[in-house]
Amino acid sequence: DTFTTINRFNSGLVHAKEGISADKGINLGTGITFPDSTHQTTAPTRVVGAGFDGSGSAISASSIVHVPIEQSGTIKSATLVGDTGGDITITIARFDPTSGTTGLGGSTGVGTIALTNDIILRDTTLSGWTAAVYEGDLLSFTTSGITNVTRVTCKIKIDLD
Repeated sequence: DTFTTINRFNSGLVHAKEGISADKGINLGTGITFPDSTHQTTAPTRVVGAGFDGSGSAISASSIVHVPIEQSGTIKSATLVGDTGGDITITIARFDPTSGTTGLGGSTGVGTIALTNDIILRDTTLSGWTAAVYEGDLLSFTTSGITNVTRVTCKIKIDLD
């Protein structure tokens, strides 16, 4: 059997026959579990990161970029992309500064991602990382161990709370 109904906001139709589809979308809370037991999350995500450019020379060690975190969440992956095969390590730390202060205060280590004679690395296991970040935090991305890499971008994906 097939049925059609107009939702309570009269902004879209729901049709059902061996499944459900929606013209305007369906809110499913934390995700969808499929018959084969795979799961697709519906959690909103944000990607934040930092880029470093050595202007044609190897990037300087101890270069730092600070990135504000606007919403609390959990880091789910990190990706590092260089311009050429080489070595570089990015260390990420979390600061919880008070607005209006002149210093960042103490930091908490988040994690490290490194290229070793590669151009790209995506880490989804984040072994040893402290993955929680909070609204108002600053993440610092700091470079070290650089050989040959003149440009690099580090991005982290955060599932929002």
